[in-house]
Amino acid sequence: MCWRALSPADLPVLESLEALCFSDPWTPAALAAALGEHTGLALGLPGGRFGLQAFALGRVVLDDAELHSIAVDPEERGQGLGRRLLRVFCEQARARGARHLFLEVRSENAVALGLYRSEGFVRLRELPDYYGPGQHGLAFVLPLDRPGAFS
Repeated sequence: MCWRALSPADLPVLESLEALCFSDPWTPAALAAALGEHTGLALGLPGGRFGLQAFALGRVVLDDAELHSIAVDPEERGQGLGRRLLRVFCEQARARGARHLFLEVRSENAVALGLYRSEGFVRLRELPDYYGPGQHGLAFVLPLDRPGAFS
């Protein structure tokens, strides 16, 4: 798979994809901070109408990784891009020494929940009102050091 590290030059594209993919997109300042974070892991899949079909943002601190956002252009969905990008993110996090990958997801996001469960993520806990009143989340973890992971 052809992927690349993202840089601050990608900020306009990330803003566009965030707005298309999420009802509460990250602000430009939050995206810029994620791209500039020294522990950050920011990956993109080149192509599509914006020059990026998908992106993943997170960070690795010591032996833990966090996936903060993963987005696929709505016009590019259904091709397995999210799954492939998630696997690359996991591989890159593991290469940086991460043993676990943590994430939070909206409890009603059936597509994301299906992806994470099929990739071996384990639910840790419910997060009541995490995304606002009545908008619950779920926390998941994936062990990155298990035999045969991502092969």
